[in-house]
Amino acid sequence: ARRPHPTVPTFRPMTSSEREAHAFLTMNGLPNALAHRVVRAHGERTIDRVERAPFRATEGVWGMTWQMQVALADALDKPPHCDDRYGAALRKVLNAALGYGHMCLQQSRLLRRAGELVERHTAGGHDAELMEETLEKRSQQARQEGSSGDRGRVEVRELAGASEPWCYLPSAWDAEDGLADIFAQRAGRMA
Repeated sequence: ARRPHPTVPTFRPMTSSEREAHAFLTMNGLPNALAHRVVRAHGERTIDRVERAPFRATEGVWGMTWQMQVALADALDKPPHCDDRYGAALRKVLNAALGYGHMCLQQSRLLRRAGELVERHTAGGHDAELMEETLEKRSQQARQEGSSGDRGRVEVRELAGASEPWCYLPSAWDAEDGLADIFAQRAGRMA
């Protein structure tokens, strides 16, 4: 019998709990393909993870937009001012900045842009104090767990000569640091 190429994913039918999770997500407004991707990412724990933290559970799922995350959270009656929503807004702004070539943002700029993002999709604006607390919580989480993947974290660092702290995703810092090492090694070989 012929085997599939190792890089081609093999088809695996969904279990009954995964089908239930898929139905749960589509009933709460996610398109079929996105629901399928979320279920593939979380398996049998999908419903628990999405109910607990819909933004974090759907972050990084290909095709998932901020508006879809907000609609899902609203369908699940999640409060508009919560750590999960604010943390996702902070990370969304940092990911968008990466798309423009910025590895990090000044803390004040990050807080302002994340607040604007939440305000566009939340009645009653945003709670600036909660946004700052969420940033501090995500930064403490990053310091405690190290930099093995992002998992909802945002790092805050005082950089030499900067007037205020800078914020970044741990994976972005690791990538930048790795490139700097490569360039330094190559420059050493050329000298």
